Amino acid sequence: SAEPEELLEHYLWTVLARYGVISRSILEREGLRVPWRDLLRLAWRLEARGEIQGGRFIDGMAGEQFALPEAARSLRNVLKTPAQGELIRVSASDPAHLSGIALPGGPRLPALRGNLALYRDGALVAWMQGGEPGMISGTAQEQSRWLSALTGRATPAGLTGTGPRERQTLTKARHP
Repeated sequence: SAEPEELLEHYLWTVLARYGVISRSILEREGLRVPWRDLLRLAWRLEARGEIQGGRFIDGMAGEQFALPEAARSLRNVLKTPAQGELIRVSASDPAHLSGIALPGGPRLPALRGNLALYRDGALVAWMQGGEPGMISGTAQEQSRWLSALTGRATPAGLTGTGPRERQTLTKARHP
């Protein structure tokens, strides 16, 4: 049987592998009742050993954040990349969907079939909940494009799904 410290470390590495970044709000999304203070002490030790990095990696996410070195590099590189209008549609049950949970903006979408979030260059712009669309803001033309992207009635230029590349893009995305 594993010791509590070993289980805690396993859990921390599992969450870091899933998201690239861990914070209290991401821990809350996971739904397991692991005390943040315990993970925080462990994260500080791992940071001191150079295994992870501490800092502010995702704007709008409150509190201390820790990231895998490759995730930290990727997030820093996003700031250097000009926005291209890329749309990414994500199921509300996908771990990549953090708006309203760990990030400000938009509703907290229940992880139910059919609930979707639509991101443009990593920022939430629209969602579908219980068959009803919602939008952050935008021109009539943008909102029409977003509705098409959510409903799948037409595939707007630049819309991608949630495969591995898109998850990486979303994970390192800009947030307002």
